[in-house]
Amino acid sequence: MTGMSNLSKPLRKYLVDADAFFSQRINPELRSYHNMNSTLCQPAISELIEAYSLAGKSVLSVGSKVGHEEVWFYRAGSTLALCDFYEHGDVEPILQQLPVGDLAYYICDVRDFPKGRFDLLYLSSFTPDELYKTAIRRRNTNLFRYARGKMRFADWQDYRWPGGVSPFDALVSGMLDLGETFILQSYASPIRADDKEYQRAILTVLREAGFAFVDLYYQEHWPTTHLTVEGHEAGPEFHKIDLHAIAH
Repeated sequence: MTGMSNLSKPLRKYLVDADAFFSQRINPELRSYHNMNSTLCQPAISELIEAYSLAGKSVLSVGSKVGHEEVWFYRAGSTLALCDFYEHGDVEPILQQLPVGDLAYYICDVRDFPKGRFDLLYLSSFTPDELYKTAIRRRNTNLFRYARGKMRFADWQDYRWPGGVSPFDALVSGMLDLGETFILQSYASPIRADDKEYQRAILTVLREAGFAFVDLYYQEHWPTTHLTVEGHEAGPEFHKIDLHAIAH
């Protein structure tokens, strides 16, 4: 589970050749996964890089796995540090076989990541945060009933974010000082991003953390799939567009 603690093993850092890592030639199964998903992600990631002038910037990505989103930051000239934790251990054996290079990959609990500052903190499919939102959703509307087909879809659509509750779990909130720009992509959250209370909660937390602008993107036909972009320079307000799907 991405970002969760593994107390039995300390932080491990690998410096590997980026082209060798992103080609994924060592593991055919992971290569197929990487190639398929990187192709799907390319339009959306390229759009983000262009819209927020991220080419050539330093990027810390948490929840990277085989880097099928991160490869497009690399192709745009970014300096990457990738971080993930694997209870199944499927990526670390690959890292151990790759030639040495400049791509830094950390296998660790993100709370143990060395303190530093990056131009971009990128969190994609960050499972603990989505579990946090799921727990809040379940408390307020009994998600189990909905999952079993006993709750009307209209009831689920009418759900609203509870007031006075942080929109991010403690793990995400604790990382906000690692990046000048912060991007969080959520595809499995059960929270509707078009809810005004949820938007106000995001604005409140991020402005208190020193961010000057917040952009929120979500799919009009399925607004639980959403992406937030925050930065320390003044920028536009919330937007609503139909994003390209970004699948992790």
